[in-house]
Amino acid sequence: MGLATLGVGIGAAPAFAATNGTSQATAQAIGGNLINTGTCKASNDGTTGSNSGPCTNTGPTITNPNGQLITASVLTQAAVAASDGSSAACAGASGTGGGGVQVGPNLQCMFNTSATGGGGINLLGGLLTANAVFATCTDTAAGPPMGKSTLANLALGSGSGLLGLGNILSGTLPTGANQSTIISVLGPLNVNLGQLLKITTDTETTNANGTLRVTALRVQVLGTSTLLGSLGLGNLSNGLVITVGNVTCGPNATVAGMTPMFPAKGLPIAGGVLALAGGAAYLGRRRLMGVRA
Repeated sequence: MGLATLGVGIGAAPAFAATNGTSQATAQAIGGNLINTGTCKASNDGTTGSNSGPCTNTGPTITNPNGQLITASVLTQAAVAASDGSSAACAGASGTGGGGVQVGPNLQCMFNTSATGGGGINLLGGLLTANAVFATCTDTAAGPPMGKSTLANLALGSGSGLLGLGNILSGTLPTGANQSTIISVLGPLNVNLGQLLKITTDTETTNANGTLRVTALRVQVLGTSTLLGSLGLGNLSNGLVITVGNVTCGPNATVAGMTPMFPAKGLPIAGGVLALAGGAAYLGRRRLMGVRA
């Protein structure tokens, strides 16, 4: 009877659940409405994963017609999407000592925030500097998506006359997530241009579809259309916007499928076990009937 019970057990649980799913993530080192590094995109349909766009660990110094709005020695944008419904991304910039940045096997963004080689990051001719600025996100089946920003030694500096912007007049940097501050800046001949720079750090938002978006640093040059025109930015309706470290994770989805307990090449053995169990059950029944007779 013991073997017959084994046969019933195998018949009742012929498979176990396996998790598959769809996933996606994106990464962009530098973005905004005037310059950008393109977007690295990763996706997985539950079987096959793919990457599109510029996915790289290093990049050239960014230049544009208005001059060097931002310089950075190392640019990184990497994303990964797995068939189990998980994804991760990291993006940002650092000095030469930062080395390559990548998404590790445990879906963690790995980088060196103490990098100082190559001068790190320089925005708007030195009005804002940093050693490293990165954003990272992960989204796994174990829980909600999570994001993080790193801004190593972010500091206000002195202007070099780029775009007619002079030294910082007053203001302090944000100290927490999803916070903004307005910085007053001097222009040519030390004319007070007013509250011209809006700086926002570690912005994290989750869309209705479950997508988490993280932006480590956002710098916006504000002002009237007349002022923006004098700076050569009159064609930008929202002023000049520069972002450093933009990532998204999701929306991801998981589906519990059924995986056979016996692999295909083991089916003959499985069949023999089931047949043996069934035969034992039948023999036990015949013996019982004989006793009753």
